[in-house]
Amino acid sequence: MLIGKPRLEPALLITTFEGYGDLVYHTPTIRILSKIYPHLDVWCKRPEPFLHNPYIKKLSIFDKAWPDSTAPYGNRIFHVSVDSLATFPHCNMHTVDLVSIKALRCILRNEEKTLQTYWTSQDQAHVNRLLTQHQIQKKFVVISPSITWASRTLPLAFYQQIIQQIQKEGYQVILVGKEIFYSSGVDTDKTLYPAHLFPQTICLYNQLSFSELCCLYSLTPIAINTENGNHPI
Repeated sequence: MLIGKPRLEPALLITTFEGYGDLVYHTPTIRILSKIYPHLDVWCKRPEPFLHNPYIKKLSIFDKAWPDSTAPYGNRIFHVSVDSLATFPHCNMHTVDLVSIKALRCILRNEEKTLQTYWTSQDQAHVNRLLTQHQIQKKFVVISPSITWASRTLPLAFYQQIIQQIQKEGYQVILVGKEIFYSSGVDTDKTLYPAHLFPQTICLYNQLSFSELCCLYSLTPIAINTENGNHPI
């Protein structure tokens, strides 16, 4: 994308998306917008995937259908909404393209679509403490045995079999996942297979923040995951 001289006035990106994975798919558009408007604010309903993002000047949370006042931004407002029945239904395209089309009216080049997540030294210290606490060595596999839409859910027997085989190969297995509840009106409830069904695994369900999970994945030699919020992370 050709970007001219940056505009000094502030701009605002508003998103009504709430799923962790969907929000990570916003990061390429945020990066491009920040090059056009160095003062880029983001208003969202779920901030975790945007924390520590250096391309965002100010991050704010709103819990209504539409924020109260956007007057200071004039027409420099970019709105990304979830709409299954509109001209660009999200089920017909990749979420990165959906976001950039709605915010920038274009599809980004492949090299511009890199996803970005961030974590702090405190996040890394916490993850290292957990690894030490559970005596986790270099040979470990991180698995998120999630239950979501039927087409994206692997059978319990599959997870049990593959975990047993991984353990036989001398690897420790770490279970990760977080139960996130939000009212999209069309999504099904998302949950996790109970950890007790996977003997001798290390369960970190609901124990990691978003940024801590990103850090753990950066240290993970092998990860097994279906198409859920953890996948883009």
